[in-house]
Amino acid sequence: AAILEEGLKYGAFRLAMRNNAEARCHLDAVLVGALIAMGFALIEDVEYSIFGNFYTLIRAVLPLHAFFGTITGYYYGKAKAAGSMKYHVLSLAVPIFGHTIYDMWIVAIKRILDAAGVAAETLTEEELLALPYGEYLEPLGYVAIATMVVFFILIVMTFRKISQWSRNEELQESIVAQ
Repeated sequence: AAILEEGLKYGAFRLAMRNNAEARCHLDAVLVGALIAMGFALIEDVEYSIFGNFYTLIRAVLPLHAFFGTITGYYYGKAKAAGSMKYHVLSLAVPIFGHTIYDMWIVAIKRILDAAGVAAETLTEEELLALPYGEYLEPLGYVAIATMVVFFILIVMTFRKISQWSRNEELQESIVAQ
């Protein structure tokens, strides 16, 4: 899912940035990336809410699509400013890697519950632990929570950096071809 989702967002981002005369600096690319990702997240959240998925609540707490879109914009801006292909690769590879790490724990928990054919909300803790591979649910839950905390910290750090860029326009790197 991470490759498909991040690839679609990256394609939309590249289309939006192509021949965009108004995107002049690094911060502009970051904002375009975040806005495209937020649009994607809105579509995905509507889909999840229609199907009544429990994971919609988790997704609402962490704006990871916006975060990964911001990372795409950051590295794309670096690529345009530096003229380096490695930043173009990073603008797609870093969000795919982060998305994979985030999804991995939640998907593992969901697979254990789906294999047992039960909904987690209907079982007691003892019944959950008695499921096949149930002994892995608790550690997976802790790792999922730790991953979310780490991503939350990264989101705060990233948006603080963006806030610094927006206050210091003279320090922003130009991405317009000279």
